Amino acid sequence: MISASDFPNKYGLFEKSDLDNFPNTFHEFWSYKLKVEEKSGHLLDSTHFNETTRKLGPILKIWRW
Repeated sequence: MISASDFPNKYGLFEKSDLDNFPNTFHEFWSYKLKVEEKSGHLLDSTHFNETTRKLGPILKIWRW
């Protein structure tokens, strides 16, 4: 777990590494997520599952998850 005092520094490092990997960034995925949920959808429903995995797969590989 990250302490509250360490969070700003850790998040700053995350944002820097995230932006270095454009277009496979978490920010772009988050925008997609919000757009889907705005229309009462879900990322893992049958309509969005393939697109979700296509967008999220490269991000998780970069993060080595």
